[in-house]
Amino acid sequence: MFNCLSEYDHVLLSERIDADEKAIQDLQKQVKDLEKRTKDHALNIINKQLAGITKGKIKELKAEKFAADQFGYVYVKASKRLVNSLQDILQDVDPSTLLDLPRDQLIDVILSGGFADSVEDFIEQQDKILEAINASIKIVDPTWNMFLVDQEVEAIKTLTVQNVFDDIVVPTVQKNVRDALLSIVVDTPIDQAMSNLAMSLERGAGTLQTEIRTKISQFGRSVNMIAADAVGIDQYLYTGPKDGITRPFCRALINKVVSKEQMDKLNNGQGLSVQSSGGGYNCRHSWSPVTSAFVDAAGLNKATGSDISKANSGAKKK
Repeated sequence: MFNCLSEYDHVLLSERIDADEKAIQDLQKQVKDLEKRTKDHALNIINKQLAGITKGKIKELKAEKFAADQFGYVYVKASKRLVNSLQDILQDVDPSTLLDLPRDQLIDVILSGGFADSVEDFIEQQDKILEAINASIKIVDPTWNMFLVDQEVEAIKTLTVQNVFDDIVVPTVQKNVRDALLSIVVDTPIDQAMSNLAMSLERGAGTLQTEIRTKISQFGRSVNMIAADAVGIDQYLYTGPKDGITRPFCRALINKVVSKEQMDKLNNGQGLSVQSSGGGYNCRHSWSPVTSAFVDAAGLNKATGSDISKANSGAKKK
């Protein structure tokens, strides 16, 4: 189902969008193929269930993509507003005065430029991911109810938002602003410093979008893990397209069922948790919780020790 890029580092926005679109198209093709298979009643039901899981993953991927893309849109507008606002302020206020502002006050200046506008969009996409996950799990366990983990999910929602905006976006923008103000104090004309600030913010857009894309996909995988633990599921189908831009790590696991014990032995080679990050930065693959009964009925392949070793070996290749 989900796809992940072959590059280990952050990628250009255009490349990421292209990969997302290809992944969505591939998932849609998988749905059609599953729905067209066999007329045998029992197998047809299983194929429809697998198609349902795939549809859920399409919704998750679209939500992840929208969150990153919408942030990019807001970021561009907010950056321009921030630069213009600072330029106006600096006509009447000495840059050293702004540098001396307490951290919270300087952050307020930054957020007033419009960076806070993307928070609500991000939360909205989190809710869409939750809806898709809920529908997917109910396919393999009809008794499932997201209310069972409501408190845990709300907590991870809040932590994810804080991690994205309080720990990544705001500090990054704040550093650029402080560097610009410091350069004015030293010897740079205001117009030149603001021009440099605009360029610095623009250069950082792609990295921030990759971080946001990664964090919201981690959110989805983490919720899957929480939900599975709540109902005692410890097996996961690793789903995603298998094409030329798929990492060797992911290629070794696609469409195979991995146990929690096996997952603990996996290493994506990027210092990121396999449970929440899959193959790493920009990974579009997903861990779909599946019951033993569903695995047997669908005839799904279980990962072997050799598959785990091959995935780990592939993670070392660049």
